[in-house]
Amino acid sequence: MLKDYLEVNGTRYPVKVHIERRDDSRASISRRAVNIRLPNLLNREQRFREIHRIKGWAKEQIAANPERFKPKAQKTYADGEILKVGDEEFILRIEFKEKEGSPARRM
Repeated sequence: MLKDYLEVNGTRYPVKVHIERRDDSRASISRRAVNIRLPNLLNREQRFREIHRIKGWAKEQIAANPERFKPKAQKTYADGEILKVGDEEFILRIEFKEKEGSPARRM
Protein backbone atom coordinates (compact mmCIF):
# COMPACT_ATOMS: atom_id res chain seq x y z
CA MET A 1 0.00 0.00 0.00
CA LEU A 2 1.29 3.43 -0.95
CA LYS A 3 0.41 6.46 1.18
CA ASP A 4 0.01 10.03 -0.01
CA TYR A 5 -1.96 13.16 0.89
CA LEU A 6 -4.46 15.35 -0.89
CA GLU A 7 -5.00 18.93 0.24
CA VAL A 8 -8.39 20.60 -0.29
CA ASN A 9 -9.12 24.07 1.12
CA GLY A 10 -6.32 23.78 3.69
CA THR A 11 -7.38 20.33 4.94
CA ARG A 12 -5.14 17.30 4.36
CA TYR A 13 -6.80 14.03 3.44
CA PRO A 14 -4.81 10.79 3.54
CA VAL A 15 -4.70 8.89 0.23
CA LYS A 16 -4.14 5.14 0.34
CA VAL A 17 -3.26 3.40 -2.92
CA HIS A 18 -3.77 -0.35 -3.06
CA ILE A 19 -2.31 -2.36 -5.94
CA GLU A 20 -4.45 -5.47 -6.39
CA ARG A 21 -5.34 -8.28 -8.74
CA ARG A 22 -8.28 -6.63 -10.46
CA ASP A 23 -9.43 -5.57 -13.91
CA ASP A 24 -10.29 -1.92 -13.30
CA SER A 25 -9.52 1.08 -11.10
CA ARG A 26 -11.76 2.00 -8.21
CA ALA A 27 -11.87 4.83 -5.68
CA SER A 28 -13.84 5.76 -2.59
CA ILE A 29 -13.79 8.69 -0.23
CA SER A 30 -14.47 8.33 3.49
CA ARG A 31 -13.90 10.53 6.50
CA ARG A 32 -10.66 8.63 7.15
CA ALA A 33 -9.04 8.55 3.69
CA VAL A 34 -9.30 8.53 -0.07
CA ASN A 35 -8.89 4.87 -1.05
CA ILE A 36 -7.64 4.09 -4.54
CA ARG A 37 -7.51 0.53 -5.84
CA LEU A 38 -5.51 -0.12 -9.01
CA PRO A 39 -4.89 -3.22 -11.14
CA ASN A 40 -1.47 -4.75 -10.66
CA LEU A 41 -1.02 -5.03 -14.45
CA LEU A 42 -0.57 -1.26 -14.90
CA ASN A 43 2.98 -0.09 -15.48
CA ARG A 44 4.50 2.71 -13.42
CA GLU A 45 3.50 5.52 -15.81
CA GLN A 46 -0.08 4.23 -16.11
CA ARG A 47 -0.36 4.02 -12.31
CA PHE A 48 0.92 7.57 -11.94
CA ARG A 49 -1.62 8.89 -14.49
CA GLU A 50 -4.48 6.95 -12.91
CA ILE A 51 -3.61 8.13 -9.39
CA HIS A 52 -3.38 11.72 -10.66
CA ARG A 53 -6.77 11.39 -12.41
CA ILE A 54 -8.50 9.88 -9.37
CA LYS A 55 -6.98 12.43 -6.98
CA GLY A 56 -8.40 15.18 -9.23
CA TRP A 57 -11.83 13.54 -9.08
CA ALA A 58 -11.61 13.18 -5.29
CA LYS A 59 -10.56 16.82 -4.91
CA GLU A 60 -13.65 17.92 -6.90
CA GLN A 61 -15.95 15.72 -4.81
CA ILE A 62 -14.55 16.96 -1.51
CA ALA A 63 -14.61 20.63 -2.61
CA ALA A 64 -18.25 20.28 -3.69
CA ASN A 65 -19.34 18.81 -0.34
CA PRO A 66 -16.70 19.40 2.36
CA GLU A 67 -18.98 18.62 5.32
CA ARG A 68 -19.68 15.14 3.99
CA PHE A 69 -15.98 14.26 3.93
CA LYS A 70 -14.76 16.31 6.90
CA PRO A 71 -12.06 14.19 8.60
CA LYS A 72 -12.84 12.80 12.03
CA ALA A 73 -10.73 14.27 14.81
CA GLN A 74 -8.20 11.77 16.08
CA LYS A 75 -8.82 10.67 19.64
CA THR A 76 -6.06 11.47 22.11
CA TYR A 77 -5.52 9.69 25.40
CA ALA A 78 -3.96 10.85 28.65
CA ASP A 79 -2.45 8.96 31.58
CA GLY A 80 -5.06 8.33 34.24
CA GLU A 81 -7.98 8.75 31.86
CA ILE A 82 -10.94 6.45 32.47
CA LEU A 83 -12.04 4.36 29.50
CA LYS A 84 -15.53 2.96 29.56
CA VAL A 85 -16.11 -0.29 27.67
CA GLY A 86 -19.64 -1.55 27.99
CA ASP A 87 -20.43 -1.53 31.71
CA GLU A 88 -16.79 -1.69 32.77
CA GLU A 89 -14.36 1.14 33.45
CA PHE A 90 -10.61 0.95 33.01
CA ILE A 91 -7.93 3.40 34.11
CA LEU A 92 -5.43 4.09 31.35
CA ARG A 93 -1.75 4.07 32.33
CA ILE A 94 0.76 5.39 29.83
CA GLU A 95 4.46 4.85 30.53
CA PHE A 96 7.51 5.57 28.42
CA LYS A 97 10.58 3.40 28.94
CA GLU A 98 13.97 3.21 27.29
CA LYS A 99 14.15 -0.08 25.42
CA GLU A 100 17.24 -2.23 25.70
CA GLY A 101 16.28 -4.57 22.89
CA SER A 102 14.24 -4.87 19.75
CA PRO A 103 11.55 -7.33 18.72
CA ALA A 104 13.24 -7.69 15.32
CA ARG A 105 14.79 -11.05 14.49
CA ARG A 106 17.44 -12.11 12.02
CA MET A 107 16.38 -14.88 9.69
